Amino acid sequence: MKPTTFLLAADGMIVGRSFFFDAMPNTITNIHPWVITAKDKTQPRYKSVFLSVFLSYLKNIGYLEKIKDKSNGGGLKKHHVEKQIKIPSFSDNIQEKIASYYYNNVNPLGIAATLPEQLKRNAEIGIFQLNMEVLSLQELLANSVKDIIFNG
Repeated sequence: MKPTTFLLAADGMIVGRSFFFDAMPNTITNIHPWVITAKDKTQPRYKSVFLSVFLSYLKNIGYLEKIKDKSNGGGLKKHHVEKQIKIPSFSDNIQEKIASYYYNNVNPLGIAATLPEQLKRNAEIGIFQLNMEVLSLQELLANSVKDIIFNG
């Protein structure tokens, strides 16, 4: 998927959950998502991140739960989005600032980085990048434990 694309869960118990990914090679899902892609392929990434974060906000405050269909397990339909969701018209600077809390790629530190350097970087990096680092470290740790167990 392009970096201007994100998924929005449209059916079931997780209606309104928004998933932004900067890369999705060979991905499948069973969440019945809407795939939301910018019409303008040159649109900056922060605009898609902002929209994904805004829709997550609507889910978190319970708004999407109130406007979804109540039949057949409930779900968001096109008319719900068109008639009952108003996307804020914040300036580009405000959208970029809001998006940067979630997605802000900062260059990695070297292996010799001190704790204060790491803490400073972690304060600047986005939630998405922090999460991806945690997942990567969990995988590295699991593989290391498996290597110790099987290879002594």
